[in-house]
Parts: sequence; C-alpha cells; structure tokens
Amino acid sequence: MESQVKHAVVVKVMGRTGSEVRVTQVRVKFLGLIRTGFIMRNVKGQVEGR
Repeated sequence: MESQVKHAVVVKVMGRTGSEVRVTQVRVKFLGLIRTGFIMRNVKGQVEGR
C-alpha cells in the first residue's frame, strides 16, 4: 500500500496529549484540495501554528 503525501497548514494548536505529553493535537487545513475544511490531527515533534 502506497502512502501519498498531503501538505497541510496548521491553523490552530489545540494542546498536548499522550502519556508523556509528546503528541500535539492540531487543527489543519489541507492544501490543494477543491473541498475546503479542517480536520484534527495528532502530530509528533515540533509544531508551529500560523
């Protein structure tokens, strides 16, 4: 199964989660899609919101 890379912009950093607080919950907007919308994702590592 091949994974496709989808670029997204962090709209809002919601907060940290996980047992050791290493995961950040963010609201993102995907780039290059005709249908606009936001989705919540869990992100590992450093995150910067706009």
